[in-house]
Amino acid sequence: MRFLLTLLICFFLSSNSFPFFRYFFKYYSPATGLPSLRVNRTVQDNKGYIWFGTSSGLCRYDGQNYHTFLVKDGLPSNMITTLLVEDKILWVGTDRGLVRYNQITQKIEPTIINEKIHAIYRDRKGNLWVSQQGEVGILSSKGLIKKFGQMTIPQKMTYAFFQDSKKNMWLGTDDGVYKLPDKSDKSIHYNRDKQFTERNVYAISEHKGDMLLGTESGLLRFNEKEITKYSGVHTDVTTILPSKDGTIWFGSKNGLSKITGTNVVNYSTDKGLPHNHVLHLMRDHENNLWVSTNGGGVAKLSDEKFRQYDIRYRGSKRIIYTILESPTGDLWFGGEGMVGQLTRDNRWIKNSIETVVRGKYVRKIFLDPKNNLWFLADDISKMSPERKATPYAKDFFLDGKDILSAIPLDNEVWLGTSEGVYFINETTKRLVIPFAEDKLSKYAFTDLLVDESTRSERPPETKDQDKPTSETLSTKGSKVGDKVNNLDENQIKAKTNVKAKSQTKVKTNVKVKAQTKAKTQVNTKQPKKTQPSVPAIKKKSPQKIKMKVIKPKKVHSSKTKSKKPSSKGIKQKPSKRPKKPLKTKKKGKPGQSEPKEKENALSLSQISDSQDDETQLPPLIAEIWLATRNHGLYKIKKDRTFTPFINNKIFSRKEIRKLFQDSSSNLWVLTLEGLFKIDHKSQKVTEYSVKSRNLPNDHVWDIDEDKDHNIWLGTNGGGLSKLAPDGKITTYTEENGLTSNFVYKIRSSKKTGAIWIATNKALEKFDGKRFVSYNINNGLNGNLLGEFTPLFIDSKDNVWVGTTNGV
Repeated sequence: MRFLLTLLICFFLSSNSFPFFRYFFKYYSPATGLPSLRVNRTVQDNKGYIWFGTSSGLCRYDGQNYHTFLVKDGLPSNMITTLLVEDKILWVGTDRGLVRYNQITQKIEPTIINEKIHAIYRDRKGNLWVSQQGEVGILSSKGLIKKFGQMTIPQKMTYAFFQDSKKNMWLGTDDGVYKLPDKSDKSIHYNRDKQFTERNVYAISEHKGDMLLGTESGLLRFNEKEITKYSGVHTDVTTILPSKDGTIWFGSKNGLSKITGTNVVNYSTDKGLPHNHVLHLMRDHENNLWVSTNGGGVAKLSDEKFRQYDIRYRGSKRIIYTILESPTGDLWFGGEGMVGQLTRDNRWIKNSIETVVRGKYVRKIFLDPKNNLWFLADDISKMSPERKATPYAKDFFLDGKDILSAIPLDNEVWLGTSEGVYFINETTKRLVIPFAEDKLSKYAFTDLLVDESTRSERPPETKDQDKPTSETLSTKGSKVGDKVNNLDENQIKAKTNVKAKSQTKVKTNVKVKAQTKAKTQVNTKQPKKTQPSVPAIKKKSPQKIKMKVIKPKKVHSSKTKSKKPSSKGIKQKPSKRPKKPLKTKKKGKPGQSEPKEKENALSLSQISDSQDDETQLPPLIAEIWLATRNHGLYKIKKDRTFTPFINNKIFSRKEIRKLFQDSSSNLWVLTLEGLFKIDHKSQKVTEYSVKSRNLPNDHVWDIDEDKDHNIWLGTNGGGLSKLAPDGKITTYTEENGLTSNFVYKIRSSKKTGAIWIATNKALEKFDGKRFVSYNINNGLNGNLLGEFTPLFIDSKDNVWVGTTNGV
């Protein structure tokens, strides 16, 4: 008999079609109680127990607990090769024989077969088909019967049995496939002699009247007239499981596949499968699909409320460190080697990290008032709403200092680094060093926070404000960083009247000086007037910020001489002091100058000649808190003066990890030696620590406020603590249902009030009464990332969490 070989072309549902959606897998492995990662068979009995045939024993699972049967319990071997479940009997095939487990007596009973078992099957007539090493037959009390009616059963290495809807028996062997008709005395052998080119047939099933065969070259659809081969599917098919809805599931040595009509979806480890080598598929009573693998345990596929997203960009990893929602409803993800965007209409846009910002991974994404996105990695970069990227390389601007924190404020972005505080002026595109000559320039600033209680709106611009300011003048003819004073109208007229005679100038100046002197003498006789808005100047008054303005240098070719860089179109004023020409290092970047002093070492940058120069900037619209490592807490006022906290000795030797401001404007300071609350009105400091006996652990990882104004704290081994508005403190630990006392992240749902917690073991949801835990066994696609776990609740109250396997 000759067959017509046809090719069925299937269309893939590729990652470009549904890049953001992944099926939910629940994993079973030794970490959950399974005795082995190799599971040859999975079945479910009539009581609902799940039985796993593993390489390390027979395992029974009741939904919570595992019980494993071994050789000591009556098994001939711990290597379970196959299983067959019946009413009160579980047949167990091993590599040393066949036994049965009696569910009534709960004992293992031996049989007369002591060879390795490859397959077991019960037909509609009640015959138990057994394939052992080199022999195939029907089991009887005397052994294997090698007759099927009047027909002799072929003696081949048989991998699979199947009886079709017409009661024909099919045998998948290492020499093609055999058909044993129900009412015949002769078997039919389909092999190479009949244009059936497949030698090894590992799995057999039926779909819409045709036979489905799992072979080395893939999945075949077979009938008496033609053989149809599916294209674009995994090869080395080991197991087939058609569904009632017409869907065909099959497993192979290369993954799991699903065929619906002409569409194919392939699953492998990069889409959540624990291992690519699939050995068996099984449907349970609730229609869940159980996938047994050779090296990854078992994965259960079900339609849960969790959704997993494949966030990798080409060769990047799946790890996500930060999540942000834009005003348009788009979600942005920053991770290791990639930046991703999930749009409102569920389009997934992936970018390599190099297209946005330089670094191995994105640590933070934030928005400024103009809806520009900022990405913090090794460098910091801005992306406009039009998707234009502007990088600010730390090697150019910060002399290689690490950026520890960043916040936007009005038209500036403030940076806390390992050595000092800086801000980027978005108008001039330049970097400013506030503490140019102060010891603060050497401090590590671990966190910056805008004091929202002091925020005010920027006054609208007037015609007077359209006149040149110090910033605009410095970019139109002044050297970068040159001091430019504000001029009144008379002074401007005097400056612009360049044709006036020198004698007139002298007389005018003398007259002005005399008048000024007279006014001063009169004023000294009058009583002093108090000005509350301007503090009296004392020796230890708040310091005015000394600023250096920096712009990047042009990088010169090593083949040309290094010249002093200048901005194109900007005229440079001649300096009164002679300057040394820039020297090019023998080993280093072309055009890089040798700094005279260490504190002035700013790679590829130009600074003011006079270190005492100040740049006039508008007042801030809000005050800024500055946290340091072991040097205390500081604040920058609106007039750009800075001052230490009034009780700074409390923090002078503590590493401040994080700052948090609650809805009452109280400031919370998280350190490695306890938590401190600074009252907004009285500035009184309240300590929460083990020493104060009001906190179970000094190390507080995270803090958040719920809709009832409770403050929630996650500690490093002390569990979860709640600080109520009335001062009552409640702590929840493992004894109260928490999976772990190590709580790294906390987020409160403003809509439902639920508290979401990331521990070192699971994602937890707390409704005030009980904890619900989610891990790799019931929702998560990987392990959490400890203190680096991103936990985010969007405007629709969806909870996003990053894992080792995505988000």
